[in-house]
Amino acid sequence: MSLYKQLWLAILALLTVVFCVSLLVTTLSARNYLEEQLAIKNSDNATALALSLSQQGADQVLMELTLSAQFDTGYYALIELTDPEGNAVLRRIDERPAEGAPQWFAGLFPIEVEPGIAQVQAGWQQAGTLLLQSHSRFAYEELWENTLWLAGIFLLAALLAGALGKALLRRILEPLDQVVSQAEAIRQRRFVTIEEPATLEFRQLVGAMNGLSAHVKSTLAQEARRLQKWQLAARVDQVTGLANREPFLGELEALLKSCLLYTSD
Repeated sequence: MSLYKQLWLAILALLTVVFCVSLLVTTLSARNYLEEQLAIKNSDNATALALSLSQQGADQVLMELTLSAQFDTGYYALIELTDPEGNAVLRRIDERPAEGAPQWFAGLFPIEVEPGIAQVQAGWQQAGTLLLQSHSRFAYEELWENTLWLAGIFLLAALLAGALGKALLRRILEPLDQVVSQAEAIRQRRFVTIEEPATLEFRQLVGAMNGLSAHVKSTLAQEARRLQKWQLAARVDQVTGLANREPFLGELEALLKSCLLYTSD
C-alpha cells in the first residue's frame, strides 16, 4: 500500500474517532440537559396541579376528573394520587414507547427523569400526595433530531476536511515524486538538484539526495579523468612522449591493412 493511501486512511480513522467521540459527548450533554429540564418541569407541574386541586376543596371526584383530564392530554407518563395513608386514589400510566426516535437509540441513551411530588391540601389538613412524571418521548424526539443535526454537521465538516486533507497530502508528498525523478535521472547519468521543501523530514531526504547526486557526479568525473590518464599512460611513453611499441605496432598494422584493402579495391 502506498504512503499516500496509508496517510489517507489514517486521516479517515482520525476523523471517525473525533466524530464519534464528539457526537457521543454532545448527545450525553444534551440528554443530561433534557433530564434536568424535565425534572424541573415535573416539579413545577406537580406543584401547580396540587395547588389547583387544593383550591378546589380537594374533592375526590373532582380531583379524579381533573387528573384524568390532565393525563388525557398525552404529556404525562405517570399521574398518581395517594391518600394520607399511602393508598392509591388514582393512578394513570402511559407505557407507550418513545416516538420519533428509534428504539435502539432510546435504549442506548435512556432518559431517566425524577418525578415531581407535591402535597394536596384540604384546608389545614393533608388530602393526599400527587406524583407526576412527564412523558419522555418528546425528549427522545428532540434528542434524536439534535443528534441527526449534529451528525450532518460533523459529516459535512469531515467531507470538507477530507477534501482539504487530500490537497495538503498531495502538496506535502510532492517532494517524494521529485526524489523519484531525481533517482531516475541519476540512473541515466543526469545529475540534477531539486529545491529543498519546508518539511523537516523531506528537507533532510532531499538534501541527502542532492548530496548523493553531487557525490556521484564528482566520483564519475574523477574516474573518467583517471581512466583517461591510464589510457594515455598505456599508449605514450612518459619519458620520450612517443607512442609505446605495442600501441604503435597495433596502429601500424591497422594502417597497413587499410592500405592493402584500398589497393585491392
